[in-house]
Amino acid sequence: MFKDLLHKKGISSVVLVSILIAGSVMSFFVLSQWYTDIQSKLELQAMSNNIHTHLEIEKISETSIYILSRFKLNLALNYIKIGDRMCVNNLIISPGVNKINIKGCIVGLQNMTPYDVQIGTNLGLYSAYKILRDIPEKELIIRYTKSECNSEDGYTRLYGVDSIDNSHVEIDGSGIYNVCAKHVNYTIGNQCTNSFANLFLIASQNNSHVYTETSQVHSASPDYYDWYNICLNSFESTVHYLLNETADERYTCIASINKNDIYGASIASCDYYKDNLFVFVG
Repeated sequence: MFKDLLHKKGISSVVLVSILIAGSVMSFFVLSQWYTDIQSKLELQAMSNNIHTHLEIEKISETSIYILSRFKLNLALNYIKIGDRMCVNNLIISPGVNKINIKGCIVGLQNMTPYDVQIGTNLGLYSAYKILRDIPEKELIIRYTKSECNSEDGYTRLYGVDSIDNSHVEIDGSGIYNVCAKHVNYTIGNQCTNSFANLFLIASQNNSHVYTETSQVHSASPDYYDWYNICLNSFESTVHYLLNETADERYTCIASINKNDIYGASIASCDYYKDNLFVFVG
């Protein structure tokens, strides 16, 4: 009787079609969510498997630990353990170099002694033996950050890159990471005036190789390119520059390059390539 009523009113076909459409839409969203969940789990698994290639302890000083993250996203840091001491818990580390305060945690630990350092994250455990070096903090601070260089906090932008390792350079703001510099005691800038270090040259304002000098550039003439100098300068002190594998403790490493002044070099975080760019202001 109910079927006959629907048929008489001419709505049975409409109801059936509506039900089919609604079911199809729901199935689409369920499948889409399932696919998204699967992709997320696969990506997390891949990141977890690569934690020892994407996370690195750069150094431990008397007050801080420096952790380099090559992940493209923020990483939840559950704890940092040095030897048998639990130093830090529940932090977020961002892509690039993260300076984390551990002052007070390492009191009593022996200088120049290797310790098992464990970093627990949401992607798994990273561990490495690192030597505790009781040396003063660097006065020149270099940061890789996705946010703008905070001028109010004394930072100046040197250049930009698309990747922390194996990247070209830009100065037009098109990169993913900003390379920022700050000095504790002196005002510094990115101009090639006063006392300055010419860190390297680039051949265009974006996506350029790095050159330490132009006389060997592979082209009809070095004048073929629009050259831009990447500098770090100081208005109050002398800037010293060194391109080498190592430098004494006065110097701060800014980056490393696979030096090639014929075809141009790529740039990366310190020690990724053989030659490091060092600067000392003082």
